[in-house]
Amino acid sequence: MTKSELIDRLADRQKYLSIRDIDTSVKLMLEEMIDAMARG
Repeated sequence: MTKSELIDRLADRQKYLSIRDIDTSVKLMLEEMIDAMARG
């Protein structure tokens, strides 16, 4: 699943959130996961 597919799927399930909010949330979550993996 690509990032854009994840955003689309979340948008379909969470109608009360804007695409912009979902996009920002997904980007932040992925950045934190990448940083955590880099730290070990």
